[in-house]
Amino acid sequence: AYKERPVVIRSHRHAGLLAGLVLATCAFLAGCATPDESRSLGSNYPNTEVGDIEVRSVVLVASADNQDANLVMTLVNQGTEADVLQAVRVGRLDRPDAGQQLPVSVNVPAGGAVNVGSPGQPAVVLRGIGRLAQPGEIVNVELLFGNAGEAAVSSILNPATGFYAPYAPTALPIPSP
Repeated sequence: AYKERPVVIRSHRHAGLLAGLVLATCAFLAGCATPDESRSLGSNYPNTEVGDIEVRSVVLVASADNQDANLVMTLVNQGTEADVLQAVRVGRLDRPDAGQQLPVSVNVPAGGAVNVGSPGQPAVVLRGIGRLAQPGEIVNVELLFGNAGEAAVSSILNPATGFYAPYAPTALPIPSP
């Protein structure tokens, strides 16, 4: 009866070529990620960019009563001119009429970064978001900058428990310097 035998590479040259081919294929496939995919590998939260502004780790944290939300993110300005976050729009694709726009003023210095929504930092509190979404639902967030333009990202509204508890909205937002 016929008995199958494993394939054995007896030539070191062939084994080396096969190993090189496997490594080259892996390197090629790793390089095929889009810029946004490769940038977000270090974060479980959405990232985006517009102009010289990078928007990193966008998180929404609901208040204890789920009526308001704190927008938590890091804004990085890679440019040589300061910029200002002037407004935030939030909405849902399935409920386009339920969105809202909030005027804000968060200065992002040239070559600098701002941690929005972290304790002791400038805050963007979205009042009444409970009419739009509940914890666990996805919210579309649009950020309007004075120089860079508009950036859009979607984020899950997180409950103010566990890790997120310190990021729940406070009674009075801290204004940006």
